[in-house]
Amino acid sequence: MPLYDFKCNKCGHSWDEMLLYKNRDKPCKSMCPNCKEKKSVVREIGAPIMSEPHKMGLKRPDQGFREVISKIKQHHPRSSIRDY
Repeated sequence: MPLYDFKCNKCGHSWDEMLLYKNRDKPCKSMCPNCKEKKSVVREIGAPIMSEPHKMGLKRPDQGFREVISKIKQHHPRSSIRDY
């Protein structure tokens, strides 16, 4: 099952859920688990991954990669790119 990222636009709470493809939008139709606000949850779009590589014991990206990500985030502030 794919891992999907969700975020509440009201309180900023974010979380991951493993869902079947057909159920990927269910959290967007329900309330935020943190603030209980209805219709404030959005699915963050990104490259599909099963887990964060550095959480699986792999090395963190080098400084050069992190600098490139930082520059992308500066030019695209609404991006869902995460810091590594």
